Amino acid sequence: MVVAITKHNEGRQSMRAREFIIEGGWDTTVTQGTVITPSVVKKTLAVLQDFIAGFNQYLAKQGLDTVQIGRPTGSSAYHDVDTEDKIYGDIDLQMIGPEDDTRTLNQYAGLS
Repeated sequence: MVVAITKHNEGRQSMRAREFIIEGGWDTTVTQGTVITPSVVKKTLAVLQDFIAGFNQYLAKQGLDTVQIGRPTGSSAYHDVDTEDKIYGDIDLQMIGPEDDTRTLNQYAGLS
């Protein structure tokens, strides 16, 4: 993913994704045998919390607003109630970035 940094009038900066990671673990044989169960989702979320904490430290040093991790979406959103024999195809997760009132939705989507 390529990120563009935008400076605002108030002196703060924000990021905008210019290119997006192509989704799909099937692009490589390294991940094709991965089995994602509720316990794998829980462990992954714990690792992501650590990653986001470090990433936010980096963002702050760059003068950028921080991000937050959201809840899992899709089938893995039920990892707290599903039995351990449940297998998910992937983990869809929301990432929440800072608000930027200077751009339209189309600008964020790269449509204008």
